[in-house]
Amino acid sequence: MSDAAYRGRHRPPAGRHRSARSARTHESTGSSLPRFVGSGYLLPTAAAATLVLTATGAHIGGTTGAPSASAAPATSLTASGLVTEDPIERDVVERSGRDSARASALTGTDSFDTAASGRADQQDAADAADRTQAQAGAADAKAAADAKAAADAKAAADSAAAQAQADADAQQAQADAAAAAAHNWVPFIDGGYQLTSGFGMRWGAMHPGQDFAVPVGTPVKAMSSGTVLFAGWQGGYGNKVEIQYWDGTVSWFCHNSKLIVTQGEQVTPGELVSMSGNTGHSTGPHVHVEIHPQDGAPIPPLPWLKKMGTMP
Repeated sequence: MSDAAYRGRHRPPAGRHRSARSARTHESTGSSLPRFVGSGYLLPTAAAATLVLTATGAHIGGTTGAPSASAAPATSLTASGLVTEDPIERDVVERSGRDSARASALTGTDSFDTAASGRADQQDAADAADRTQAQAGAADAKAAADAKAAADAKAAADSAAAQAQADADAQQAQADAAAAAAHNWVPFIDGGYQLTSGFGMRWGAMHPGQDFAVPVGTPVKAMSSGTVLFAGWQGGYGNKVEIQYWDGTVSWFCHNSKLIVTQGEQVTPGELVSMSGNTGHSTGPHVHVEIHPQDGAPIPPLPWLKKMGTMP
């Protein structure tokens, strides 16, 4: 087969190969114009570089043939950095490394962020549930504490009210007892007396009282609580004591040898007011007793004394 026939049978399809003119143009210029490789980056044709990617970086080496004067020096891309003298090669390798790292980072980060985000959401939900439970527990504890405080306050108030009522009752009981004691009636002298002149006409004149013959110096006492209206000398009555009691009744004790109380003084049942004697118009030692209801006219003493329980 002739050479022309061979070339005719193996003519390359149109557009499949560079034109001779284009190839010659590149060859004649001797320039290191970049060309596309499978990774999508431009690599210098003059360097006839071969890119080898490894787990730790990238290595670009020359052709298997002996390097020419125009061939670019070997370039290594590792985790520690880039070493090259050709700026185009360095730019290509740097771009490839950045894009590869960015793609790996994006892929890994997106996957990590999704998982981390899910875990964070779960933790946030757990934390929110814990906070809700803690808040509910705190609210329950506060409600229980408030209820206990209210119950304690009510119990304290009830106890205080009960104590106050008890104190008031005790005070009232004491007041009642004091009033009862103050309104108590007692005999004006102890025993050992003799009745002499009674209430009525005597020697042509009215004798308005009852005489109790007792030795001089016999204690004479108030028959109940009251106020001393008079204590002093009064003519034929000698040393006289007038007491108005709490019910308005007034008693007179006359012919005393000594007065113990003074006018205006308050007395209690059984309190000593004078000592019996024989002063004034008297025929012998005795106590002249008169009873004047509501400080009015005198009445017979014996019935009244017996009625009030003050008869000696």
